[in-house]
Amino acid sequence: MEQGNIFSLNGEAILDKRQASEQVVAELERLLALAKDGEIIGFAGVALGHDSSTWISESGNRYNANVIGQLFIMIQKLAAGN
Repeated sequence: MEQGNIFSLNGEAILDKRQASEQVVAELERLLALAKDGEIIGFAGVALGHDSSTWISESGNRYNANVIGQLFIMIQKLAAGN
């Protein structure tokens, strides 16, 4: 018998394992290094948990037209599946 993927009621895949994503860890470490060097002075982001839960995070100087504009671009990319 072939096993299929498990999906939630709204159609999103349910991830059943807590495995670190090397890609996510590398990106977070890159951002941390930039923040420690003083290159990043504000942050606004969203994280997706293994159980499809989400977190928002914000700190520093984030109320800036450029930050808001980039968030809108990110929303468009995510909505388009890019």
